[in-house]
Amino acid sequence: MTQTYLHRARAFVNGQESSLVRQRIAARDRLLNRLAHGFAWLQETDAVLRATDQVDTPLTETFAAALALWDELDFMLREFYGYRACAIGRMCPEPAAPVRCRACAHMLPHDMPDAVG
Repeated sequence: MTQTYLHRARAFVNGQESSLVRQRIAARDRLLNRLAHGFAWLQETDAVLRATDQVDTPLTETFAAALALWDELDFMLREFYGYRACAIGRMCPEPAAPVRCRACAHMLPHDMPDAVG
């Protein structure tokens, strides 16, 4: 056990990143990518639904489920990774119907953090 601890300590001191840290960063980046793509799909689909006045169709049901999932993923991004910036990489457009990330929904543009953390 002591040798394992020393091995990890030496790896850390020598600048070798932990695979766990790399995995966590990669997972966060995949989640950000998924949110960005989901944001675009939600915006496009919302425009289609509004233009065609669709109600109670398979597309509206899919849209509602996707919107709920998007919100849950945004919540996970903040809770699990401590992410504070805009989930789509910039300030969510105003108005951002039907979706705004949690950071943009609670901040004014001049309050928005520039970086993760």
